[in-house]
Amino acid sequence: MSKKYKVTLTEGEQAHLHEIMDKGKHGAQKRKRAQALLLANEGYTDEAIAERVGIHYRGIEGLRQRFVEDGFETSLEGKPQGHRPRALTGEDEARLITLICGPALEGCARWTLRLLDPNSARIYHA
Repeated sequence: MSKKYKVTLTEGEQAHLHEIMDKGKHGAQKRKRAQALLLANEGYTDEAIAERVGIHYRGIEGLRQRFVEDGFETSLEGKPQGHRPRALTGEDEARLITLICGPALEGCARWTLRLLDPNSARIYHA
């Protein structure tokens, strides 16, 4: 069966991937992607690549798709991961620091997360 996303590397790309595999200064994920791309270029099946590299075969399918749709660098480096927005604004963080650096609630030795929980009935509102 013919693959929908076929990996065809240039000689320069192959040389770059071999360099990544030969030098130990790259992360494990990048080395696995490099090895998977080289094997995909040689015509190995996703299942065979997955077994040799240690990536699930669905990951190999995604790697092939990223290579075709997003290019060599994105497939090698991976897509940038989004980050969660900050839970507290700078003003909220300053209020929290002021609160926990002050005295704890009456009858408590120190501030705890439970005491700071906004849903708690004992919260101290400064």
